Amino acid sequence: MSRTTVKKAIADFDAAQLRELLLDIYGKSKEAKELLDFFANPDIPTKLEEYKKPLSKEINRYVRRAHRPRIPKIRALHKKFATIEPGDEAIADLMVFTIVELCTVATDDWFKDSTNEAINKLFLETLNYLQPRMLLDEYLPRLTKVINGMKDFRYYKNPLREILLDTLYRFQLDIH
Repeated sequence: MSRTTVKKAIADFDAAQLRELLLDIYGKSKEAKELLDFFANPDIPTKLEEYKKPLSKEINRYVRRAHRPRIPKIRALHKKFATIEPGDEAIADLMVFTIVELCTVATDDWFKDSTNEAINKLFLETLNYLQPRMLLDEYLPRLTKVINGMKDFRYYKNPLREILLDTLYRFQLDIH
């Protein structure tokens, strides 16, 4: 069913019928409940912390003696958070939190090459989100610090750090 069809279907509803419909939807859909709760009480810091917990759990996911974060799940959490429309700063904060956490885990452990590439793509998406919203100056020092703080492993350089530094360098060349 399309949005136009729904709009036509509810066009003849009066205020009481619309309220009843909203309450029915509220009771039946978990996503609608979350959206309407946030609409009624828009507490952005609490909602942000609520989303950071499952993100942190996913980032620190440990399977078969190695960290195995699932980047599609992380993206899904970002997208779900953005659907409640908390504002650009809150979304940016969540995206930067994700990159910082991933870099923190990669400081002490390594990821597979495919995971490193997916993290790099997520990092580039974060930079591309920050730039048009004029949030790059606020978050770039934090990102640079955490990437530079990633230590090398015993016999070779940290591959994620090298990839992210290269992406950051290319991104800065593109915007200047």
